[in-house]
Amino acid sequence: VWCWVALAMQTAEGHEEGRAANIIQGERLTDLIEEYLREELHFDQARAAANALVKQLRERNFILCFLGGDSYAFVHRTFLEYSCATEFVYQFEKKKSLTLEGLLALYDAHCRDDDWQEVLRLICGQLDEQFAGKIIERLTERVDLEKWDKKTYLPELELATWCLSEVRNLNQIDEKIGAKLLLKIIDILLHGEHEEGTGEVFNAAKAVGMGWPGKTEFHFNRQCPRDSDLPSTLSWPDFLADIFRQRLWIKQLCFDYENDTGLGMLGAIKALIEYWPDDETREFARIFYKKNGIVASLYGEGHSLFGKYIFMLLTEDVSSDEKKIFIKISDPRRPIPSEHIQKAAKAAGIPPDRIDETVRSLSEHMGWDITKGSEAGKLP
Repeated sequence: VWCWVALAMQTAEGHEEGRAANIIQGERLTDLIEEYLREELHFDQARAAANALVKQLRERNFILCFLGGDSYAFVHRTFLEYSCATEFVYQFEKKKSLTLEGLLALYDAHCRDDDWQEVLRLICGQLDEQFAGKIIERLTERVDLEKWDKKTYLPELELATWCLSEVRNLNQIDEKIGAKLLLKIIDILLHGEHEEGTGEVFNAAKAVGMGWPGKTEFHFNRQCPRDSDLPSTLSWPDFLADIFRQRLWIKQLCFDYENDTGLGMLGAIKALIEYWPDDETREFARIFYKKNGIVASLYGEGHSLFGKYIFMLLTEDVSSDEKKIFIKISDPRRPIPSEHIQKAAKAAGIPPDRIDETVRSLSEHMGWDITKGSEAGKLP
């Protein structure tokens, strides 16, 4: 019965612009429950039963809460969304009152509505995989990249990816559907000219991971996003590592970004350290973290918080804007002043009498005396 109520609340007209409210008047709530009991269950004395059920849902089941002023709400909006999705699936699979075209029309109508995103995702998580695949295919086909301006956000691709992440068995999704979605996502990641164009696609893709159907249709040829200062450049190596698990690809990106002062080098090294934290990565990263303070900070973090902070202190002109924090990077070969070492130790919670011991341990981990810089002699 609460699924019926959730659907009515989610689809009701007259909500505030851009937001479906998790609130319903008591009389309307009772009317809905009475309608369900009478129409669906053919229940006698439906009104009296509806009043009793409202009380039980509030006082015993804790599904609804009383807001005052004869208003009720689900105890959490997530419960409303899940119940609403469950009702749609019931109407489609069991009751047969919702056809496939009707279901696809629901996605057409609401795929760009923020307030519907979670409901649409949850529907895919409960549907049989063949129908979830149809939905993902429909969302993907809505996007025409030939008409895309390289900047505008494409919510259909993000939603399609989140829906794919909800599928119970990815092996049951047609590989052609998965490949078409993946290739379109890669296209916007590589050719987008503004961060708004990518939205949360990276996070959605990570939720799918290595099981992405049809991923063999992509062939790596040292592709990189066009703008090294966009967040997509930072996330591109992580995207490749998470979906494909090809270490060689990420190592190649390190060399491609070697002379780049933007985010590419950082993203590639970060992906290697996260996905392949072994001696091979350590030796490979040594080539780059001797030249790049942020890369050294990333690798030093694998040793301790002190390792992270000490190299962060080498970064000059750090912007308060996190998107620009990695743009200006100092050379880690510069000797580290003692006051910086003390400051990093304090931030990492290391007492003064253990600083020397920690410095020695970190130097062994990094492969050079960090207090004197990564290489002896003058800077080039």
